[in-house]
Formats: sequence, C-alpha cells, structure tokens
Amino acid sequence: MQRARTASLNCMPLRKVRGGGDRLCADDWRLQEAVCGLASRSPELSAATGLPDWQKRTLAALAAGAGCGALLAPESALIVLLAVMAIPFLLVVALRGVALWHLLGRAEVRRLQELRVAEEALPLYTILVPLFREAPVVPQLVCALETIDYPRDKLEVLLIVESIDGETQAALRKVRLDRHMRVLVVPDGSPRTKPRALQYALQFAKGDYVVVYDAEDVPAPDQLRRALAALSAAPDRLGCLQA
Repeated sequence: MQRARTASLNCMPLRKVRGGGDRLCADDWRLQEAVCGLASRSPELSAATGLPDWQKRTLAALAAGAGCGALLAPESALIVLLAVMAIPFLLVVALRGVALWHLLGRAEVRRLQELRVAEEALPLYTILVPLFREAPVVPQLVCALETIDYPRDKLEVLLIVESIDGETQAALRKVRLDRHMRVLVVPDGSPRTKPRALQYALQFAKGDYVVVYDAEDVPAPDQLRRALAALSAAPDRLGCLQA
C-alpha cells in the first residue's frame, strides 16, 4: 500500500520535560498521532466520533418499526427481520463471486506472474509485524521473513512489540536478526491495540510501500513482487491489496 505522510496533532496533555517548559516529547507526539490522528484530521472516517445523527435516527426508526411489528404480527415480523439480515451476507457472497470471476476471467494470476519490475527500479518496501505475547512463534516468524524474495537493501522490517511484553522482547533478543530487521518498542498507553501499534510504527517507516503481516503469517517468497506488479498495473485509485 502506498504510504501516506502523517502529521502531529494536539490531542494529548502536555508533559513536563527536563529543562523546564511544557512540550511534548517525540514519543508523545507519535502516540497522539497513532490514537487521535484520524479523528482530528477526518472525523467523518473515524469511529471515535460516534454515529452521525442521521444514522441514530434511522436506527431508532428501525427499532421502533421492529417493535411494532413484533407486537402486531410476530411471525411476519420475524420473517422480514431474517430476510433483512440475510442481505449483507448475500452481498458479500456476490462481491467475492465477482472478484473470482474477474480474477479467472482475465487470467490475472498468469499476467501478474509474468509482470516483473526491474531490480534497479524496485522501491523501498517496509514490512510491519505487530507482536503481542507472541514469543513462541518468533523463530518461525523470523525464518519466514528471511525467505522473502526481495533485495535486502530495499527492504525494511519493523518488528513491533509492546513495552509491557517482556516475554516477546526476550524472544526477539535470542534470535539473529538481519541488518534490515529491527525491533520497535511501542510505549505503553491506551488503547493497547494492534491498530494503535501499527499507527505508531508507521511513523518510523521509510518505505514507499508498506505491508502488514501477522506473527503467524508465512508469506509466499514472491508476494511483495506480485503485489508491487499489481499496484503498478492498476489505476491510481487502487491503494491497497489484500492477500
């Protein structure tokens, strides 16, 4: 995915630092961006702002209608409710069917396998791997990351671990990490979630493209190259791929 630049925002209390004065240290700025950045820049895209008024009114009207239907005609109301609940699932099935038809109908798999970017033109790729209480899988994870077919001088791997997770940090210290891999410790804070850890780490990423792997993932060696080929061949409106 093409990486977007981030900006610092004022949504955290200031902290005293040595030397006097009230200012935010670097970690505080990054943490506030991770937690509050989207809500401050684009509140309409953030769940932190809650439901818009029109959605609240719509849900209230639907709840009132369902209540009246349950009182006046319980069986009919139940049938209608089940039919309405089935619509989202049917839409998901239809979307996946269309995607599969598009993939097979245009022989995208073969085309992407044949499409390669010249070695000297390959961009810098950043791999983000959030870890929390994942000590047992660390050796397997590092081994899987080492098999990725991409120039090491154009690859950056950030192993993201929470500051309170001493077990995973100890496991990472026991394995040998290549020079393009490094451990990034996220300062403790709230909420302690994977999105927060990723948003914090994204501010350290240097890559033109970013990929996120879970600790248990074993990516195909050529996955980064295929994703790059797909993004290069797609319209500009395509910003992300899911494998």
